[in-house]
Order: sequence, then structure tokens, then C-alpha cells
Amino acid sequence: MASAEDATLSLRERKKKATRENVLQAAETLIERDGFDAARMRDIAELAGVSYQTLYNYFPTKAQIVQALLTDDIDATDTEVITIMTRGDDLLTTLFALLEVRLNAIAHHNRELWRHVVIEYMKQSEGFATAINQVSIRTHERLGQLLTDAQQSGRLAPYVDAEVLVSAVEATIDQAFFLYVQAGAEMDQLLVQLKRQIELVLTPYLRQA
Repeated sequence: MASAEDATLSLRERKKKATRENVLQAAETLIERDGFDAARMRDIAELAGVSYQTLYNYFPTKAQIVQALLTDDIDATDTEVITIMTRGDDLLTTLFALLEVRLNAIAHHNRELWRHVVIEYMKQSEGFATAINQVSIRTHERLGQLLTDAQQSGRLAPYVDAEVLVSAVEATIDQAFFLYVQAGAEMDQLLVQLKRQIELVLTPYLRQA
């Protein structure tokens, strides 16, 4: 079923969008199955049902394909985040819902892909670093907005430094991410642990509005 956004696009634009989505889906399938290094561009083109030249026109390198996958995730999860933040739930409920969105987005891609992304990020490779930094910036902004709003509404103690709390929450999220990628921890268990840690951090500062 076409989305409202698709209805505003021309036939040519819809075809381009569909081709791009097919390429990204094919690339992710092969990367998950064979690993990043073994997934060949020609195989991606074949699975996506496009010519190698068409694939090259969209994404000249596998690195750009991965960057597109991560960027699309950022956009998709940001839409979910905005919806959650406008529901009017209590602070912890809202924060826990945001954590689930963030971690589910991470778990959407397999560890092999994330390991490659982390390695390239540590090397500050173009594309990978940009995508990860975008995630970090948006997470920081959303958390900051959430805690500031909670202070203004009286749900969070006014004397607490919201920026310090944001940094503490971000640190626990980063720890969960690396445990998932490097240590093979299960995401469901990480989410339970993460919620417990954040609840311990925030509970002393929560107030009844």
C-alpha cells in the first residue's frame, strides 16, 4: 500500500525510491548472510534486480550503502521518537519507550554489520563517522529536550543539572550498544538492565507534577 508521501511523487520518483529500497534490502540481506567484506557489489545488484551500472549510480561503494542504511534508520526512529515525546506519558515511561526504539533500531542490523561500522567509525572513515555522529547528536538533543521539559513541568527536580543526567543516560546507552556488538549480549536482556540503571539514576530527582 502506497504511503501518503508516495502519492505526491511522480512515477519516475516512485520508481527511483523503489529501486533504492530494493538495493538497500538486498545489500543488508547479503551483508548479514556473508559478512560485509564477502558481500560483493555485483551480487547486491543481482539480488536487487538491477544492473551493476544502476547500482553504481545509486551507491558507488558498499560504505555508502551502509551509510544509507544507518541514515534511514535515524530518520525512521526520529519520527517514532517525536511521537513518543508528544504522548504526555510520565518521564520514566517516555524515556523507556525511547530506549526501546533506540535499541530495537540497533538490533535491526546484525552484529557483523555493526562491528564493521564500529571499526570504521574508530578510524573516522567518511560516511560511517557522519552517520554515527548524527545518531549521537539527535539522541543528545531529544534527551535534553525531554529532561528540560520535565523540569519545566515540575516532574524533575529544578536543582539537578539536566545536562549531567543526559550524559549519564547516554553513557548507559553506549555501554549497552557495545555489549550487544562486541560481547554478544541479547538485546532483551540489555534493555531490562538499561531500564534498571536509568531508573536508579533518575528516581531520586523525580517529582510529582
